[in-house]
Amino acid sequence: MNFDSFSFLMPSQISPGRRSFFFFILVVLATIHVTFYLNGEHHLYVNDYRNYWIAYWKSGLQFKQSAWEWARALREGIWASDYNSLPAALLLPFSLAMGYERHGYILGAALTYLIPVVVLSGKAASLVVRDSVSDARPFYIFAIAAACFVPFWVPTLRGYVDIVGLIPFALAFILVRIAGFGLRIRPGLAILLGLAIWMPFLFRRWYAFSVVAFVLTAPIYCIVRACIDSHVRWTRATRNTTINFAIAGIFSVGACLLAQGGLVKTILQTSYSSIYVAYQRSTFDHFMDLWRSFGGLYLLLAVAGLNFLWKTPSKRVDVSFIAANAILLFVLFTRTQGFGMHHYLPLAFWIYLLMCVGLWSVLLLFSAPFGWKISVVAVASLLILAATFYRSGIGAAMGGAVLPSVVYNNKIGDEVAYRSLALQLDKLVKPDEKWTAFASDVILNRDVLLSVSNELLADRAVDTSHVDLIQMLSVAPFMARYAVVSDPVLTHLPLGTQTVITIPARSILEGKGIGAAYKRVGPIFQITDSVKALVYEKTRPFTRVEVDGMLAEFFARYPEWRAVYGNEIFKLAMTATTKVGDQWGKFEFEPKGLISIHPGETKPTIASFTGMSKKLSLSVAPACPGSDGVDVLLRSDGHDLVHLVVEPGETVTLPTTNPTINYELTVSKRANAWCDLVSVTLAN
Repeated sequence: MNFDSFSFLMPSQISPGRRSFFFFILVVLATIHVTFYLNGEHHLYVNDYRNYWIAYWKSGLQFKQSAWEWARALREGIWASDYNSLPAALLLPFSLAMGYERHGYILGAALTYLIPVVVLSGKAASLVVRDSVSDARPFYIFAIAAACFVPFWVPTLRGYVDIVGLIPFALAFILVRIAGFGLRIRPGLAILLGLAIWMPFLFRRWYAFSVVAFVLTAPIYCIVRACIDSHVRWTRATRNTTINFAIAGIFSVGACLLAQGGLVKTILQTSYSSIYVAYQRSTFDHFMDLWRSFGGLYLLLAVAGLNFLWKTPSKRVDVSFIAANAILLFVLFTRTQGFGMHHYLPLAFWIYLLMCVGLWSVLLLFSAPFGWKISVVAVASLLILAATFYRSGIGAAMGGAVLPSVVYNNKIGDEVAYRSLALQLDKLVKPDEKWTAFASDVILNRDVLLSVSNELLADRAVDTSHVDLIQMLSVAPFMARYAVVSDPVLTHLPLGTQTVITIPARSILEGKGIGAAYKRVGPIFQITDSVKALVYEKTRPFTRVEVDGMLAEFFARYPEWRAVYGNEIFKLAMTATTKVGDQWGKFEFEPKGLISIHPGETKPTIASFTGMSKKLSLSVAPACPGSDGVDVLLRSDGHDLVHLVVEPGETVTLPTTNPTINYELTVSKRANAWCDLVSVTLAN
């Protein structure tokens, strides 16, 4: 690794040799930390602990098969996805070299993302505190503090790659601090600032809160600094700042619309404060979460950093800008939902800067040699890091109070029991069958079983909806032949916000309602002292009465759902028996009141159901280059009723109005499966 390539991130007063040595030490210590932390972890990773890791692994596989398809899929994800895989894809060298190995994924994130954040954060803090541009001493202390700063490490070691967004975010702060946007018009740096402001959002959508706070405060900061430091007239400073930020804004918004237009459209049409209500907390809980995540020591040093408000006017402006961003970000984010460990990252950057100011203020009280001061900071920082991530009496006693809450490595339940459960599923579920899990907790959900099986169960898995107001109801998990249920039923959000899990799971455990269609198979798996996992097999289709009973429970809680699910098409989907085609196959109810069907690559998608009061209308998606329509066969009692070739964009009517007989609908591709998405709804 050529460490000199990072030299621009460090103060110029540090010699090239020292820069290389410093980066070498960072790489070695990060590698040791990642290795020790992951050693002995149970191979049980859930949800966000797992998602980007699997995207990282699949990205490497796809790149080996076709670099063009890899780039195309990445581009499509960036355009419209809430959580595009770009942060994982940028770790491609590690994925190609180490494949599925989780150690390679976490190490790649630490070396590729966290270390640049450490250096940028150290430089940003040193810009705030130092009185002389020739004084490089603060950088060493602050870089060491950043390298051991717990909030940077927590999400990274847990499998989140969100820290990548702090690289452009910290760069944006440094640009605003040193570029002098209030002094003169600087188009080149303004363009760079615009891109730096947009890029955190490019990596993760939720960085938008920190970007908004920054954009609201940075122009004022630039104007005031120009007036104070260079005695520029405020009218000139305002004009220069306005022009520079207009240039930055044009490039930031333009890049966002060009790269992520689909996502922007979705955001404008979505009320996130409504759908994320399950992730909301009380005001008191927001502050308690903040205290537990950072600990009293970090926060006390950050408060001590406000001491600079009584220093020079320049330092007063710096600290006011940092504090304003921290407060505004906290207010904006908590209006929508509570912070997760990864959401704290931009707030952690601001708190880190204040903490460094406070730390510097404390160090200036002592006349000890600089070498002693850096040694004390290094030892104290390492002790805090060790107490947080490695089991010890200090962490147990002080974590969540004086120090940040402990975040030990992943060891959940009885790993042998989990592996036995995964092996049982692997034996039961045939290649053309599906399984699902009606559980949503770190102890048990679909992702736990996928990871413990080393992804062997992935191709046969169907995910359930997890949060009522985000995913609502999905038909696909009810079509799976096997369902894993926990006893007691496990959820991870406040009571009543995950009834899409609890209602079907309890029905299955009790054998009532839709649960009467299931029977338990295999042994009981005691995955923890208090939690059992059980496997159930769906032995028959649901009846209309059973589906109506389940819907009544949902409608009692969400009356507005009646307009979405209280219709014949949803009930047809829920009572049907399906065989979904391979690779592209699909059979799913859409909330707009239709069933989406797609044939497989080599096998058709087949649905069996009873008749209804109206005929069905079947439409094929509009033509795309090379599309040739689908082959549709409707049978009843072994006889062909309708056999049609339906062209792209064409609509046909199917005679399905006899409620006393069963129908079988088969949708097959013709020469190819291009644009073969079929929509089924009631005929007018």
